[in-house]
Amino acid sequence: MKTNFDPILHGYKFSNRFEKNLPNFMLKIILRDSVYGLCGGMVFSALDNFLNKSVLNQAIKASDLESEFINLLWKRQFDSMSIKNYIILTKKTFQNDQKLHHDTFKYQIPVVIETINNGTPAAIIIIRSKNIENPTDNHQILLTDYKFNGPVTEFTCYDPNHPSKSTILRICMKFGEESISQSTGEIVRGFFVNKYQSKLPIEKRLELKRLVENQ
Repeated sequence: MKTNFDPILHGYKFSNRFEKNLPNFMLKIILRDSVYGLCGGMVFSALDNFLNKSVLNQAIKASDLESEFINLLWKRQFDSMSIKNYIILTKKTFQNDQKLHHDTFKYQIPVVIETINNGTPAAIIIIRSKNIENPTDNHQILLTDYKFNGPVTEFTCYDPNHPSKSTILRICMKFGEESISQSTGEIVRGFFVNKYQSKLPIEKRLELKRLVENQ
């Protein structure tokens, strides 16, 4: 099953790195070697554009984005990480891999499949960190379609860390060989589906703001 979301066409061309933006620069200092991105803001806003059939910002580098655009990305980032999501994420980072796999397979994958069957990509939050490890290791992506191959399900993804690419999230539910992996090689301990609510695309909001200012 597929949605019409193509990660190469409908995903941003710039990567999820915003060191030159002041809030991210400060976070990078606090978190030392960590890179704080805006994956949730990118996922939500890309989906906003897709559902509203709006033209996506075509910037190649994050440093080319105007500050107003980044500020609105921040707002969508906050939308993507509610207090409830932080509580769920914190709780899940303290679960062992077996428990995370069980919960992901039983409760999350059916929701993703139902969402895609209805024609909408599914926004998910990936759990990578354990216990009190760096929370910025966790990540948000969009699952856009899927195919079954026996006990293995492969989801095509839009991943803000890998622009202009289609990546794969592979789920193996074969007894004794249960696993979750990304084609990018990054660790995936489990995931849960994010609650997405559509908003007016960022570019359209900026257009409206400029129209009001010029009146």
